[in-house]
Amino acid sequence: MWQTAPGGWSDWSSLGGTLTSRISAASNKDGRLEVVVRGTDNALWHKWQTAPGGWSDWYSLGGTLTSRITAASNKDGRLEVFVRGTDNALWH
Repeated sequence: MWQTAPGGWSDWSSLGGTLTSRISAASNKDGRLEVVVRGTDNALWHKWQTAPGGWSDWYSLGGTLTSRITAASNKDGRLEVFVRGTDNALWH
């Protein structure tokens, strides 16, 4: 679902995937949204906007995640993802 105009919204549209965590999204430097989640293999997966209303396929970034994922944008627009690792330390 996305905003089509002030006060106007589209219908829901599936972006696919099989998710095992909460979703975290952030805007990158050029304003496109990127979404990160934990997949059924416990790896970090992400998907990004290719155009308004268009999305990439899911892409694995690997790793073994044990916790909720948080994504944030740096001042220069680069994204960082934070998770708790299998050693209970903070990883990014």
